[in-house]
Amino acid sequence: MKKNSGSILLIFLVAAAIAAVITISLWQWQKSKPETQNFGPNYTKQIPDTKPKKQTPSTEEMANWKIYTTKKFKFKYPKDWQVGLFEHFPDMYTLQPSKDYVPESQNNSIVISISGHCLNTQCLTIFNLEEMVNQINAKIVNQTIVDGMKTYKVSLTGGKTAYVFISGQDFFEISTNKYPTELDEILSTFEFLNQKSENLVSQECGVCGQQGIHNVNGTVCAPGLICKKGLTTSLSYCVKQDASTENCEKSQ
Repeated sequence: MKKNSGSILLIFLVAAAIAAVITISLWQWQKSKPETQNFGPNYTKQIPDTKPKKQTPSTEEMANWKIYTTKKFKFKYPKDWQVGLFEHFPDMYTLQPSKDYVPESQNNSIVISISGHCLNTQCLTIFNLEEMVNQINAKIVNQTIVDGMKTYKVSLTGGKTAYVFISGQDFFEISTNKYPTELDEILSTFEFLNQKSENLVSQECGVCGQQGIHNVNGTVCAPGLICKKGLTTSLSYCVKQDASTENCEKSQ
């Protein structure tokens, strides 16, 4: 009986020693772990972005870009890109990297589209920029300036980004579904070649609009004058702030 009691005691002591070693080891391991913060159940661990970031071209690099020129405007674009035309749409242009170039492609490219901003062929009703934005079912993101022209950055259906503006009788829509950074860079070089000739400064009683739409064709009033809708005609005239258009209409 004493022999059995001794064996049981020995087994108990060995088990206790093993348990003690395990407990001490776990305590030391837990102590060596770095402290962590509890950010709550909605916390998502931020994984560092290891993707290489795209470099924005320097001023020197952009100075060496190619230049594309039309009768109405010109712009610069990267040396490894290509500009193409649309056979049946002479006022449309596609810009793409040369290595991936697809003729007349409107996808995976930057597309310049030029149209009128009139309701009909006689141009009796002229849309302003905000009305044209509604016509193309776009949503305004912000406002900017392109070579002195009021411009809206808009979002289009299908995930496209575009810039829209009016120059004279032309409505410009420059859009992309793949190259928003390149679009911004190219647009920063945009220059209107006939802007000065279109933005005529009208003196007193000069016609500045049709059917109450002011500044048609880029025409603006001289300093000290504003564009007012005529009382008896469908035209608008450049007059002083407190003046009537009556005398202007009589002289027409």
